[in-house]
Amino acid sequence: MEIKIYTTKYCWKCKAITDWLKDKAIPFTKKDAWKYEKLLVKEHNLMNIPVLEIDGKFSDDYNNMKRLIKDGLKNESKKTYNKKSINTKRD
Repeated sequence: MEIKIYTTKYCWKCKAITDWLKDKAIPFTKKDAWKYEKLLVKEHNLMNIPVLEIDGKFSDDYNNMKRLIKDGLKNESKKTYNKKSINTKRD
């Protein structure tokens, strides 16, 4: 799962979500929202910051970001478990 957070320098919500990710040791990439304005506003019609991108899907709903990340991690661990169980052969 690839997580990107689009932030600005003085955004308290941006700091809160990135601090939470760091505390949970969840890997993410931090991007400058101003550099990606065209992508966020014109292509995805997102007007709030921070913006969360998980595997190419975008959300600017700050109140649900932690849930989206947790759900993504659960799905990721299920994929890993399923791959291991499928690939395991016993004689």
